[in-house]
Amino acid sequence: MMLNVVGPDGVEAPAQDILEQNVGLVNWFRSNSLFKCSSGAQCRVKYWELGNELDWPNTNWSADKVAERTKPVIKRLKELDPNIGILSLGKTAPWNTPDLSSVFNATLASILGGDVVGVTLHPYYDGYDIPSMMQWIEKTLQPYIAINADAKVVITEHGRWPTQTSTNWADDWHKASGSIGAVSSADFILSIMSLPGVEAAAWHGLGVKGPWQLFHYDIAADE
Repeated sequence: MMLNVVGPDGVEAPAQDILEQNVGLVNWFRSNSLFKCSSGAQCRVKYWELGNELDWPNTNWSADKVAERTKPVIKRLKELDPNIGILSLGKTAPWNTPDLSSVFNATLASILGGDVVGVTLHPYYDGYDIPSMMQWIEKTLQPYIAINADAKVVITEHGRWPTQTSTNWADDWHKASGSIGAVSSADFILSIMSLPGVEAAAWHGLGVKGPWQLFHYDIAADE
């Protein structure tokens, strides 16, 4: 489950508002008849993710900013449920800026690593090959393992990246969710099965817009 640590519509809200909203969300899950929990083996929510790609536009937060924003939320949620599984934020597309990514991940791990159960990452592959993604998964986890030997990577997005070959990117989207994308994703899933630090992975995405489409929807034909 994603926690909103920014604010409605991506506009930064006061920290106290964010704290209250996330506490309210977790309490809703704890009281709702479908869940009645926020952690545990039988709970339908296993992890709570601290935002999405907060280091990228339009948020562009530093590791220190992410920590400042999320540390009070973590503290309060763990008071509600000491066993709650909170995930820190891995650097988005770390392969684009290797040195900065290492600093970002190490800084955030040094502040949050003792309070979280793992870290998220969004690997996109077959532009960058899958063995490279395996290395980045392990590099992202390393500073968290140094603090908590049981820390895991949870891959909350992955998919084949449809490299643009024309002026219209949509012409290449079939590479992501067509047969070639299926083969790439199968290759990736088989590869991460050999990494003990990977706890789970979710393909991106479940919508009918953009490159990654679980269902192909013809808007014009409404089918």
